[in-house]
Amino acid sequence: MTNLSDKDAVVGMGMDLYVGGKKMETYANSNTTETISAGRSYEGAVQHFGVNGSGSKELEIKPFMDFSGTKPAIVTFELD
Repeated sequence: MTNLSDKDAVVGMGMDLYVGGKKMETYANSNTTETISAGRSYEGAVQHFGVNGSGSKELEIKPFMDFSGTKPAIVTFELD
């Protein structure tokens, strides 16, 4: 993950997984919780989800504790 903002960012929070348009459950199982400075990166961050069903897979990512109404970034991906 790369922090493209001008403020510190929390890694490991503010992320939801959707499969086929349905929100999946998250699991607190040794997930990464770190803070990275503006313009810096964190490699190897881990987040656990229970995945049920099939269809398109999307991660919705938004800044932790952001109440400004900013829309989340959506990343679509496939699993092999």
